[in-house]
Amino acid sequence: MKKVILVALVFLGISTTKGYSQDTAKTIFHLSKINSIGFYVAPEYQYGQLKNQFTGFGGISGMILLNKTFAIGGGMYGSMDRGFSPTGVSPLVLHSRFGGLKMEYTLNPNSAIHISFPLMIGGGSANTDSANYVVRPNNRDSAGRRVLPGTFQPRKPGNDFFLIQPGVQVEANLFRSVKLFAGANYRFVVADKLTNLPMNTMQGFSASLGLKIGLFNIPVRKSIQ
Repeated sequence: MKKVILVALVFLGISTTKGYSQDTAKTIFHLSKINSIGFYVAPEYQYGQLKNQFTGFGGISGMILLNKTFAIGGGMYGSMDRGFSPTGVSPLVLHSRFGGLKMEYTLNPNSAIHISFPLMIGGGSANTDSANYVVRPNNRDSAGRRVLPGTFQPRKPGNDFFLIQPGVQVEANLFRSVKLFAGANYRFVVADKLTNLPMNTMQGFSASLGLKIGLFNIPVRKSIQ
């Protein structure tokens, strides 16, 4: 009986091995082979909405590029006008900064002029000049330490938000290592910690202009002659 069981197990193993060698598992998603990599930094200027009015944002992103088409990395941006005082918070001034994971897909990257689709997923914060800072009475901070008259001391921050910012860009290959791009984005915002500003403060449209500087096509596979 033991010999019969042993023979059956051996036969089953041979049959299974043969089946796997002949059939290839089919998958829903097919990952492309990575033939080239690259990397670049992209300083960028955005002119976008903050509290339903437009102001300038400056920022930079760093990206890793695969097959000249798909890029992934991160970016950080912040409002540049320290005196920006839109209707709704005036006479106070309003500041905002945001950043997070950034991905981008490029169509026909070898063409002199082409299109790309960036997407940022991350978070940020917005505050007014008096929302997160307060003058301590009697010139002392919360620990009882003496501070200078009129000194502003930080209060517990608020107005944090989660964002998703899709966009579309037109790019031009200026040189082998430099690209110029211009595009448009829309910032969708979800917030659960706003203390003194409405959620639509950070949401809105923006136009962008920037450069991509780096190496865009480093082969990782030898070409077949």
